[in-house]
Amino acid sequence: MKKLAFLLSALPIVAFAGDAEENKLWKGKAEAGLVSTTGNTDTSSTNLKLELVYESGDWRHSFLTEAFLAEAEQVVGTELDGQGNLVERRESRDTGEKYYTLIKSDYKFSETAYFYGLVDYTDDRFSGFDYQANASVGLGKNFIKNDKYTLDAEIGYGARRYQEEAQWDAETEGVTRVAGKFQWNISENAKFNQELNSQIGDDITVSKSISALTANINSSMALSIGYEIVHTSDVPSADIEKTDRKTTVNLVYSF
Repeated sequence: MKKLAFLLSALPIVAFAGDAEENKLWKGKAEAGLVSTTGNTDTSSTNLKLELVYESGDWRHSFLTEAFLAEAEQVVGTELDGQGNLVERRESRDTGEKYYTLIKSDYKFSETAYFYGLVDYTDDRFSGFDYQANASVGLGKNFIKNDKYTLDAEIGYGARRYQEEAQWDAETEGVTRVAGKFQWNISENAKFNQELNSQIGDDITVSKSISALTANINSSMALSIGYEIVHTSDVPSADIEKTDRKTTVNLVYSF
């Protein structure tokens, strides 16, 4: 039900983005990737992503939503088959389920500088947290912008609200946010993107690195290979890894 609700929530946004009168102000891309392996271990993962950008005058509004779902077939016991042989009994179990949403607005007050405000929300059922939500405001600056390279950096302050699993009360803490985004246009049909951001809290610091290499197939379709690292300085349980890594191969549709 959660997966269905997540996908349906994006439909009104896509419909609005497609309005004829507004179309020239909107840019967007949708990504989807599916990986399946069979053999000694059967695994599958699905990665979905929708990004929309609306620019008008000095304002730029961005919306991003992502879903990552993974499952693996695991041995859960043994049983007798029809010939009386002892065989493994396997079941498919979720090994990853994560949803992420970000809404951000920028106001450009000079040729290279802007104010920003953002909110984001993470629901990762294997992180030990029920949810993590952040809100911050700050300043951004464009340091490089030409046909080959683009480099932006941001710094701001805000708050994080989070709740650990099996806890009744949510916690709130102040956060300092630093972020950077670099784009290298390798050729007319290929580009490399690198994003770094860290939300430094009083108790928890969450840092993220996203790398992506994209090659155009035609004017609207592309293939993207990405690598994401998320590090959380303090996790609720010693059984939970502080660093998550994810490799994706997605088909990208731009509109």
